[in-house]
Amino acid sequence: MLVFLKDNGYQIPSYCGGKGSCGKCKIKVISGIKEPDKQEKLLLDKTEIKKGVRLACKQKIEDDLIIDIPYLEQMSILTEGNNFKENLNPVLKKVQISASPGDLNNYRGYLNYFYEKLSVNDITFKALKKLNKINSKKEKNIFNVIYDQQKNRIIDICCVQHKKQPPRPFFGLAVDLGTTTIVLYLHNLTNGELIGTFSLQNPQEKYGADVISRIKHTIEQPAGTKELQELLISSLNQSIDEITGVHNIKKKDIYMVSMVGNTALLHFLLGMETESIANSPYIPKFTDSFKISPDIIGLDINKSGFITVLDSISGYIGADITADMLAVNMDQKNNKNELLIDIGTNGEIVLKNDSQITACSTAAGPAFEGANILYGMAGIPGAISSFMLDDTGKRIYKTIGGQKVKGICGSGLLDITASLLEKKIITKQGKIREKKDISDQYQEYITEHKGHRAFIIKAEKEGTGNNKILYTQKDIHELQLAKGAIRAGINILLNKTGIKKNEIDRIYLAGGFGNYLNPKNACKIGLLPEVQENKVIQIGNAAGSGARKHLLNQKSQKRLKNIKKNVKYIELSTTTEFQNEFMKTIQF
Repeated sequence: MLVFLKDNGYQIPSYCGGKGSCGKCKIKVISGIKEPDKQEKLLLDKTEIKKGVRLACKQKIEDDLIIDIPYLEQMSILTEGNNFKENLNPVLKKVQISASPGDLNNYRGYLNYFYEKLSVNDITFKALKKLNKINSKKEKNIFNVIYDQQKNRIIDICCVQHKKQPPRPFFGLAVDLGTTTIVLYLHNLTNGELIGTFSLQNPQEKYGADVISRIKHTIEQPAGTKELQELLISSLNQSIDEITGVHNIKKKDIYMVSMVGNTALLHFLLGMETESIANSPYIPKFTDSFKISPDIIGLDINKSGFITVLDSISGYIGADITADMLAVNMDQKNNKNELLIDIGTNGEIVLKNDSQITACSTAAGPAFEGANILYGMAGIPGAISSFMLDDTGKRIYKTIGGQKVKGICGSGLLDITASLLEKKIITKQGKIREKKDISDQYQEYITEHKGHRAFIIKAEKEGTGNNKILYTQKDIHELQLAKGAIRAGINILLNKTGIKKNEIDRIYLAGGFGNYLNPKNACKIGLLPEVQENKVIQIGNAAGSGARKHLLNQKSQKRLKNIKKNVKYIELSTTTEFQNEFMKTIQF
């Protein structure tokens, strides 16, 4: 049933890609209900089962059914970067040229005339064909010509009616392809203005919340790679329709796209096989940047334009991370020790010491995005995003959008853990203490869930909403695994470079989770090294900012090449230190 619902436009969470292991695709069966199977009994409460709640991935449509699908609001998607600004110097330039028979007396053809006027020496065949529109009987022909300054090549010639009409603006898109979300930025390349942004959830989520699940789908299904590519291109084209429609812009006026994303997603975009990324030694098909025609993948922009896929570093350090580094100027010498962390299903970690950059990637798992957490969820309205316990025993929390409590997102999960540690409700080993071993004012919040201790964040009839929210012993273990993997990666980079944690000058936190977490609490649970709070800088969607810099200024291309050249990549799976560090950092 899950695939049927998703194919028909219903957004049902399914972090495991319909494998029946995450327990998130809950629906209520009103008519035609069947007994729950073993996995549903494991993942659902007895009260939920009595109310008719089932997992959509476990339901087979064999007869008429009446179901109730929980209404889930659009995820809150981070689009802004930190103090973005960039000088305008795009690769493409647009100029207006007039040509009459008299202008051509000293030339052997219109093309030679254009070459000299623009100081170029090449033209694409598509653009050459546009010269057929020249009317030799007209006294004067007026053209808007777009050319590539780096390749000295004309890529398009457009006829215009009146000489006094200024060249029509032309546009570019910067696109951040995230595992969970996609963000598009539309810029006017004539003046650099940001026209608008558009964001959406990545539709590939139907095949799993993480890229490994999606790669597995491509291995198991003969047409899997094509399915993932078509999903991505279709959603991008729909997004282009939306953003151009809202701003009354013609799609044919978009000539450039700068594309960033993790290495696997860029392979999916181009229809490239990804099995080698999932298996040791994790070698992707490509990491260098290159340009392709939109025709090749069917992206709906001007067919004379091009898409640039930015540089990646390795199978698990993608173009999104090189864009992060570009956004915070990691290519510039400043005698600072800078740590950059982008936390998602994978945690990408970069440490810069002057001009030397060292990077690694660690599999944090999707706990910070709500997966494998009993009441975990993405950052949608109603998710608990901050939490604290005061000394009187009062639980104080906020939800995204101030709405009724529906679950806990990553930043809320981190705050809850820090609070329970501070009040000695959980041990440094991550065990929830017995009631008798904690302060009286917190004892009423200790309960049991499926034979293990849990902490009551919200009781069933308490406050807003009729659902209870628990933080279980299993949830704590999942968080420990995620934060332990990230911190182990950080420690290994520090050890490899000889930098002590008190010598870190800045910690940049990129991405949605990094932007909204409480830095003090992140240090408290050991996710981040203990540093002064003012050294932690939340840089928002830095991948999007880096893509925009690439779009607006051709010098950024050279800067990205320098970044890539200076990065030393460490494959943690082949280092003996990782397991030792992980065992140390798994504790709080």
